[in-house]
Amino acid sequence: MFDEYRIAHGADSDVDGCIRFLEERFSSQESCALVAVREETIIGFAHLYPRFASLKLSRNWILNDLYVCPEERRKGIARDLIEESKAFARDLGADMLTVTTTEENMAAKALYLSAGFKTIAGLEIFGCSVKAP
Repeated sequence: MFDEYRIAHGADSDVDGCIRFLEERFSSQESCALVAVREETIIGFAHLYPRFASLKLSRNWILNDLYVCPEERRKGIARDLIEESKAFARDLGADMLTVTTTEENMAAKALYLSAGFKTIAGLEIFGCSVKAP
């Protein structure tokens, strides 16, 4: 399912790479996945990463990946995964759970806003490639 998620966002299929990537994240405790299951089949997931807030001296969480298989969408599963993610972060003492999406993903924006997320005033996200040429 992680490969399906990546393909849906424009990445090439790489099942072996997905398995390796997730095994590395989980074995080193660098991330956590919450899953939605129906009849013993995973139908969606939320993939979270910890982040640290130096000014607040706390560990928070990023809801980095959220995916529900197409045939199970519009049934409240994504909202349930978000609520479970919020509870997970809260139970671990986090002050905040953050999420990002693309500017054009209006459905995701509406979902996140309706689930209680707000834009963080005064912050913009910047990035730069550090990959060797």
